[in-house]
Amino acid sequence: MEPIAPFDRDSSYHILGYFVDLENAALNQRLAALQEARRSRNPGIIERLRQLGFDIQLDDALREAGPGQVGRPHIAAALQKKGFVHSIEDAFRRYLGKGGGAYVEKERLDCADAIQLIRRAGGIPVLAHPGLYRSAASASMHAFIRLFKDLEIAGVEVYYPEHDRHLIRELLDITEKLDLLRTGGTDFHGDLRPGIQIGIGAGDFFVPFRVYEDLAAGRPPVRPSPLAELEARLGYRFRNRCLLAEALRHSSFVNEQGQFGLCDNERLEFLGDAVLELVVSHILMRRHPRAAEGELTRQRAAVVNESHLASLARSLLMGSCLQLGKGEALSGGREKNSILADALEALFAAVYLDGGFETVCSVVERHLFQQTAAGHRDANGFDYKSMLQERIQNRGGGAPRYEIVRETGPDHQKTFCAEVCAGRLKIRGRGRNKKAAEQEAARRALAALQTDAAMTQKTH
Repeated sequence: MEPIAPFDRDSSYHILGYFVDLENAALNQRLAALQEARRSRNPGIIERLRQLGFDIQLDDALREAGPGQVGRPHIAAALQKKGFVHSIEDAFRRYLGKGGGAYVEKERLDCADAIQLIRRAGGIPVLAHPGLYRSAASASMHAFIRLFKDLEIAGVEVYYPEHDRHLIRELLDITEKLDLLRTGGTDFHGDLRPGIQIGIGAGDFFVPFRVYEDLAAGRPPVRPSPLAELEARLGYRFRNRCLLAEALRHSSFVNEQGQFGLCDNERLEFLGDAVLELVVSHILMRRHPRAAEGELTRQRAAVVNESHLASLARSLLMGSCLQLGKGEALSGGREKNSILADALEALFAAVYLDGGFETVCSVVERHLFQQTAAGHRDANGFDYKSMLQERIQNRGGGAPRYEIVRETGPDHQKTFCAEVCAGRLKIRGRGRNKKAAEQEAARRALAALQTDAAMTQKTH
């Protein structure tokens, strides 16, 4: 099986499927749809050729194909037989290839869809003949294949008649570093590729037997990709995996590559900032229908801030999934709050684009609003301690300190008094337990800070 899959606007790539279950219903349904699309494409090609003045019918291509599926190679063979072109390659170059006068765009599988289709059919997805797509310098081949690794490709066709020994060595090194399987093939197409024989190519092609042994044994193990593992932790599986990969791609990585039209995550981060503010506001309004605007604003600020977002990104192990430039990675970029928070915002934007508003609401609520340990919030669900800490640290202060200064009442009905110290500020609060007393002290401290800020603004 060899689905053709567009990876960008101008290119298409072959994804090979080894050991697929040929009885898989989803596989056969999708292939049938593609075959039907191809059948409807062929008459369009014939019509364009006739408009160019060629006396050719669909039956001519059908005779070339015999019992098989008709495609452009059979139309090319018919053109050659009628003497309109010198060879099949000539037909593609002048008329049937992309940009030719008779070219008709065809139905294609997205790369991520093709890879997952093969995996769900029990197969091993492999990127075919990467040397044929190579338009960049040698140093960029690693980045090129890494893009497919992120889409859960399991192997690379290293051995291929048009790969020279230098490229083969390079591909062997890349597959070793990326933990990918190696395969090989002649791209045998029968009479449509004269001179290419099955197994030996043009006569001197050779694939080491260990390649088959490793492939059959599944070595190295085909493990879930970091993106698949992140999806599992997030609780959302992307339909367009390219959005997820883009959300994790830092500008430092893109600047170092400079190839393949890569996009960094800054545009998604821009959208994610707005998406996150709207989603959090929506959730807070629903959760706290009687809360005043000031309370809602403070709570949103406690949720949507760099330290909180970075903490969530760490819990999702996003740092290990980030694509960073070498310098940024060596300087500890995978642990930087700013990079992690920005990547998380980009991730939420990707979820929004892929699944819509209700989906991103569900993901944000599940992670940003997950229940903390008992007592971390007040009776209304507000975490004043976190809000106070954020407010103080934004002013350059240290973390507030809490102390239980008094306990009153009988053992079964005690009242606690907690004091919070933050710089020169000392405020007390009472509650039926220690956590509640600390929350009340934090709430009153926040109110005092807000009053001070308002008075300062008036005097100026």
